[in-house]
Amino acid sequence: MLFVDNPVGAGYSYVDDPEAYTRDVAEITSDLIVVLRAVLERAPEFAVRSDPILYSSVYLPVIVFLIT
Repeated sequence: MLFVDNPVGAGYSYVDDPEAYTRDVAEITSDLIVVLRAVLERAPEFAVRSDPILYSSVYLPVIVFLIT
């Protein structure tokens, strides 16, 4: 299980440099993609598998496309 506190500062996460906070949705999305790519590189067993029975097979491939 992976918990991501995004954007930084929205929950328990923080940064020491105020310039590191995101300023818009594009930066928030970019940060999330960086995290997901890093997770998939280090733990490829979490790769998305489509299952035609599940609705997730509709939107998960789009997420994978966006992060690759």
